[in-house]
Amino acid sequence: MEALKNVWEGAIPLQIHLHESEVTTLPPPSPALILAPRIGYLPLLVPQIKPHFSGALPPGADTVWFDYRGLPLKWYTVF
Repeated sequence: MEALKNVWEGAIPLQIHLHESEVTTLPPPSPALILAPRIGYLPLLVPQIKPHFSGALPPGADTVWFDYRGLPLKWYTVF
């Protein structure tokens, strides 16, 4: 039973970078380091990510999207 609990309550370390075309400051911001729930959705992390990058975004930029090596990630897929 404890193993099952550890699986469901596990977490994944994520390193999230702002795309170089979105950076408006020098030096560019450091990556956001987040310990995300093992079973979750990327959109649920946006409130944690946006404040980290807010000072380096272009004025009025409010859209968040995720990709991995240029391929868009599906938001509805559980990670």
